[in-house]
Amino acid sequence: MAVQSNPPPYGTLVNQIYQQSYASIVWLGSVIQNPSASPASLATQATLVLDTLLNGVEIIGGLSIQTGVNYDLPTMQQVASLPINATAAIAYALNNRITGLGALQVYMKTTIPASITGVASTLLGAGNPAIPDINLIAGFGSWTGEPIPSGYAPGTLTQNAVANQGYWAAIVSGVALYYGNYPQPTLDCAVRAAQGALSTSTILSQLAITDALQTVISPAQVWNTCYALPATIQSARLVSPSLNLDNDQISMATRYFMITMAEQIAGFVVLARGLAAASTGSSGSSVITQSGQGLMDIASQNLGNFESWSQLAGAVPAPWGAGAIPAGTSISLASGVAALTQAQLLGSDLNFGSQNQPIPSWSGDFQINLGIPNFRASLGRRLATTLGNLIFHPEYGSRIPPELGQILTTGGQSLITAYGKAALLADPRVQSILSATTTTLAGQPNAVQFLASVQPIGPGLQAVNVNEVLTPT
Repeated sequence: MAVQSNPPPYGTLVNQIYQQSYASIVWLGSVIQNPSASPASLATQATLVLDTLLNGVEIIGGLSIQTGVNYDLPTMQQVASLPINATAAIAYALNNRITGLGALQVYMKTTIPASITGVASTLLGAGNPAIPDINLIAGFGSWTGEPIPSGYAPGTLTQNAVANQGYWAAIVSGVALYYGNYPQPTLDCAVRAAQGALSTSTILSQLAITDALQTVISPAQVWNTCYALPATIQSARLVSPSLNLDNDQISMATRYFMITMAEQIAGFVVLARGLAAASTGSSGSSVITQSGQGLMDIASQNLGNFESWSQLAGAVPAPWGAGAIPAGTSISLASGVAALTQAQLLGSDLNFGSQNQPIPSWSGDFQINLGIPNFRASLGRRLATTLGNLIFHPEYGSRIPPELGQILTTGGQSLITAYGKAALLADPRVQSILSATTTTLAGQPNAVQFLASVQPIGPGLQAVNVNEVLTPT
């Protein structure tokens, strides 16, 4: 007996996809921890991991289709062998579906990899996803595996789909009559094919695809892409009961994990690309305006500050207000655009002096804190403000002030440290807290000194030291 070469068991390949995906996420975690990594490189590397996860999801979906097709092909051949007194048109539709299933079975077997090979970190480090892209959707887009109906012509897709739906209804009636409605795999297969034909032809009727669209693409591709393949896949995905419940559980859990992680990493990619754009002063070489936009909108979305609109004014003629620039205008962002400054990233505010100290003397104008000094001062104000005291900003402040004025134990100091860290992390400009400690001051039993090292957001910014003495008054 000859041994046929087949792919590894379903569960084995899905497990390999999971292992490769998990290893890719671990690799990305190590890359993120590199303090010298630039936002641009992180965006590129995170995109590789995102592609890895999405490619794995695509393979799992393909495996599900493959399982249904492998089950349907021999069963559909049994349907064709039954004496159901089919007309020539019905028999032609049935044989066409069998031909299409056979072609799809071969295509899926050659498209889905037998195994996922290679070390994830090595592949990702070389700029390749750890799971290959099988281009399943692209392959389906050019699918012509099922022969078109006899006499099919451009512009007749919908009516041929409706007629095909009627053929499958007749096949179901013939099989049910032969078996007396007794449950049989062949009857189940015919019913599922009829359901796929019904839903697909209904969608086509609702879409009302125009003749012009159907004349652009070959009739065989239109028939397969718009009707035969969707109906076949719907039928294959309806295979029930499950051929292997364990495999279903494995694939569903793995798919859920990968999609969840892909959503998280996609958000990280957007953030990293934004930071990379800020560090270079643009989000790309150019931007295409939308309806109703002005230069202030473009500057706000792409440069991080609407006040930078004047840097773009040389790219288009006046006027530059909202709605004045025609939609579809290309505005260059590559030259003459300054990167975001520390003041833009970390803000500016009036300088009211250190906590619990007199306001600086009047010198003819208000004194301003910009960038890092403003960031440090605003964190100090947040720590010294009781959480909930500001009526219109109840989320602003910390839980430290109510704890002051009592004898602090070691546990009390730890509590104040925790309260302080929570308050700092509530500031949207804080990326992370590297360290935080609380100590009592000699000779001042009611005061504490809170020290923290805070990493602000923004490319190239160093950690900021926060040193605040907090008292009950």
